[in-house]
Amino acid sequence: MKKEKIRLRDRTPENDIKFKGVLSYRHLRIIAWVCLILAQAASVIKINMNLNPATVPTLTGLANFFSFFSDLPIPLFLLANFAYILQRKSEIKRLLIFYGGVALGLYAVANIVVIHYVHGLLSSMHLSSSLYATTNGVGELLPLMGKSGYILNIFIDLFLCTLLFFFLNYQPKKVFTGKKIIIFRLFYILPLLYEIGGVVIKYMVTNWYFTIPSYVFFLLPSKPPFIFLAFAILVLVMKINDVKHLKRDGNSLETLEQYVSTNAHALRMSIGISVLFAITAIADVIVTLLIALIYTFRLTDGTPEITQLLFAGELQTLSDVGFMGAVPLISLIPLVIFFSYKKQHKNKMIDTLIPVVGIGLIVFVYFEGIFEVITLNMPVFIEKLKDAINGFMGGGGESSTP
Repeated sequence: MKKEKIRLRDRTPENDIKFKGVLSYRHLRIIAWVCLILAQAASVIKINMNLNPATVPTLTGLANFFSFFSDLPIPLFLLANFAYILQRKSEIKRLLIFYGGVALGLYAVANIVVIHYVHGLLSSMHLSSSLYATTNGVGELLPLMGKSGYILNIFIDLFLCTLLFFFLNYQPKKVFTGKKIIIFRLFYILPLLYEIGGVVIKYMVTNWYFTIPSYVFFLLPSKPPFIFLAFAILVLVMKINDVKHLKRDGNSLETLEQYVSTNAHALRMSIGISVLFAITAIADVIVTLLIALIYTFRLTDGTPEITQLLFAGELQTLSDVGFMGAVPLISLIPLVIFFSYKKQHKNKMIDTLIPVVGIGLIVFVYFEGIFEVITLNMPVFIEKLKDAINGFMGGGGESSTP
């Protein structure tokens, strides 16, 4: 008699599957840092191309190769953070304080740089009339940097994602207890509204409908909106599945915890995340193209050249804001299949060392890279430096006296 196949959702510790994901949150963090370091190489190459345009034909392919890695760190960090939160549900408030504190600290550092260094330098050269004028100037400059201008504080995104999980899973002890818990669960909408508001502001600023000062700019979320949407859906679906599982087993928390501890649940999660990533990437492309088409046909005069320019310009604007940023999720699916959110490590010190080593390597890439750029383009660098000094001194190079 053929043995009946047990579905993944019906597995228990007694009839669990043998397959175990080999990748943990730590492995994803390491891969994310490697991608982040490789992405900085693209920035250094672009500096070389801007300094010496003659190198553009030979370095464009290399710059594009390293640029591929620039969109991978954020979803990897978020997925690793998601697993970290699942392993430490009881520490959710501490994680909120940590991510919120780091986000606030980086926000303070960014503002100190603008106030003390940027404004101080401009004031010494009599180029800024007030601190507000300086913050407005920086706020106008940042959108010109494209994607790089918006990826300033990833801890705002981590804080928002942790809030999503907090509002759907935390059990209040005093306020919002009993039937009032539904009010607390509905607070899940607040991070979504913050993300939507941030995307709208970034889009309006990028299209020059208005400008915002730097101290507002530094509060904007940095990750692509559809990546945030993917994690918002993931947290919501997990909560719905938990509720269904509890109802099916007579609201037994013990049974739910036993199921969550199985390899079958980890594999089911990986498959679900992979499908979600694929759907999100496709939806991101479709929505981006639709927005660009609507914008183009609303403004075009019917001339093919104008239509093409408008369409390409709107695609670039949407890309700068973060649309199409979920497309790299497709390339992460092979990693997700072998990822287990419940895999843990004993030596926690390594988790502390990973970002320290990562930041150190990024600093090394920039210092060594810029050093190589300058030494390889020394004549061009000296010439541009002379032009900059002449322009600052008001000489403007050679000129005829009227």
